[in-house]
Amino acid sequence: MCPTSSISSGMSAGVSAGVVLAATCAACHPVASSSVPGVVPTSTSVGSAGAGRTASTSVGPAGAGRTASTSVGPAGAGPVASSAMGPAGAGRTASSVAGSAGPSTTAPSSVPPGTLVSASVRAAYIAGVYDGFVPVATLRALGDFGLGAADKNDGELVALDGQFYRALGDGSVVRLGDDELVPSASITAFRPERRLRLTGPLPRAELEARLDAWLDDGRPSGNRMFALRMHGRFVRVVAGASVAQTPPYRPFADIYREYRLIARDGVVGSLVGFRMPWLLRDVSKQGYHFHLLSDDLAAGGHVDDEIVDDVEVEAAELHGVHLILPDTCAFHAADLEAAARRR
Repeated sequence: MCPTSSISSGMSAGVSAGVVLAATCAACHPVASSSVPGVVPTSTSVGSAGAGRTASTSVGPAGAGRTASTSVGPAGAGPVASSAMGPAGAGRTASSVAGSAGPSTTAPSSVPPGTLVSASVRAAYIAGVYDGFVPVATLRALGDFGLGAADKNDGELVALDGQFYRALGDGSVVRLGDDELVPSASITAFRPERRLRLTGPLPRAELEARLDAWLDDGRPSGNRMFALRMHGRFVRVVAGASVAQTPPYRPFADIYREYRLIARDGVVGSLVGFRMPWLLRDVSKQGYHFHLLSDDLAAGGHVDDEIVDDVEVEAAELHGVHLILPDTCAFHAADLEAAARRR
């Protein structure tokens, strides 16, 4: 197993960013020679303007997963660095659904509050990079709320109150084990800062207009990022998922036409999701994006449409992004620019 590595750099003022490369492909990364057997220098970090420069490396004995990352805070703030190292075998190892040995992935145990943790990027998912690379345990250590896709796009991921679930193509829901691998996810530690009661019926367009006015405090802005939970009763929710895909993987646009979307009336549960700005459109889906998880765990999936009856909305504004990128041949070979144009 190749060591993992990272590099992190400052984004715009007030936004923190970190990058971790995980699940390295040995075919793509021959190991450089080192004067110490089994030890490879792995990373440097550069802060934003005025923040000063911090370099870090993280290494462990031969066979250990090795990662390092830095998050850069608001303008003028010194960077906060974190690294991970441990004894041989300390990197997390997981098996895929088929039971084959999975990659070793180690990630920081925490990120700054108000951070979106993105496992891979949306452009890669759209391009058809569906193989899981990061264990649920790694994501759980970084957040308790969010959404994503299951390995091989075999269902939709929902994270709520620290539990991770997979909504299947037949509409059912199962819990995800810590060793299961995920190809794409948006996760955060959800700490609501505001609440709103909405009563309907409110179809999607009216719902989003009400949410925009509330979140932007009456001053429209397309540049703010929020995590959102809507809990209560819905007149109708149309949600669904894909069945497992097989290589060679097709682009997501082709697969979504085959999604098994199920219309459910009178659903009581949660819509878990985000409102993402244009500037992060290739990291996470722009605009509102929700996954359903019913209170009885009998229904879930990507939400294609909804009509609100009576819900409470909780929101937390996010100010930073932490990327965990797959360091695999499939990710390296993906034409992300072309995928972004198909968005």
